[in-house]
Amino acid sequence: MSHITSCVSLSWISSNIDAAQVSAWQQDHHVWLATKPVTAALAEPLVVVAITDERLPTATTDGRRLMINPTWSATLNESQRRQVHEHLIWHAAAGDYRPHSSKDTHRWHLACDHSINAQLLQLGGGIPLAVVVKESVASEVF
Repeated sequence: MSHITSCVSLSWISSNIDAAQVSAWQQDHHVWLATKPVTAALAEPLVVVAITDERLPTATTDGRRLMINPTWSATLNESQRRQVHEHLIWHAAAGDYRPHSSKDTHRWHLACDHSINAQLLQLGGGIPLAVVVKESVASEVF
């Protein structure tokens, strides 16, 4: 296989993964319309965007977009993806992405994560434990 063919094939595969993952995240909204209307309402203005930059190992939000690493997202099962997705939606709603005056950015992000997780537990949701720290680190990058 030539180098050009190889690059085209990888690009096509990557694009399909990106599109499939963005579509899966968008479909979560339809599920929440029937099961979690508040989360669905909060998700409404957020645009899901695939970011393949290595600085984004998982997913994050800037309050307007939910930015996902599609390769990482593809490793999640449906339940895990929805937990992370809902977690990020509530971060966007809380405004946790805004600049803050804390001297310890890492601890501030962890405090935000714990606050969101407490809300999700009260709403009967799950907590994406495996990504709490990773998501905090990713949100510092963008």
